[in-house]
Amino acid sequence: MDHVVLKDLMPGDAGWLVEQHALVYTQEEGFDASFEGLVAQIVGTFIQNHDSSCERGWIAWAGAQRVGCIFCVKDSDQVAKLRLFLTIPSARGTGLGQMLLSECMGGRARAVMVPCVCGPMKATLRPVLFMPAMAGAAPNLRQ
Repeated sequence: MDHVVLKDLMPGDAGWLVEQHALVYTQEEGFDASFEGLVAQIVGTFIQNHDSSCERGWIAWAGAQRVGCIFCVKDSDQVAKLRLFLTIPSARGTGLGQMLLSECMGGRARAVMVPCVCGPMKATLRPVLFMPAMAGAAPNLRQ
């Protein structure tokens, strides 16, 4: 894979992001079209209402190809929420996921495997973010 560059959300990225989430989650998890609508709603809300002082979205590019994304949004004054984390299948195993997580959390993130429920009662093993707030040290959203 080419050198990866993380860029802020630009025109055209939202459509790609929604499409990739729909395709990947349909193929890998059996989600239906309602998931695509949910992703579109999350992206649309971010574009229209995000607080640029403490919320951000990144698209990972390898050459001229988008290969992943991650968003960090404000859940409360003390808690950040990771949203829309995805690496395309061909980019998996390259360290891209860790790169996105680290960027999102300012280098303080690490992935761990825990059981979670994804979608309508579908239990799977997924990498999730260990946030410093879980260990008692809330992240500073303004860094």
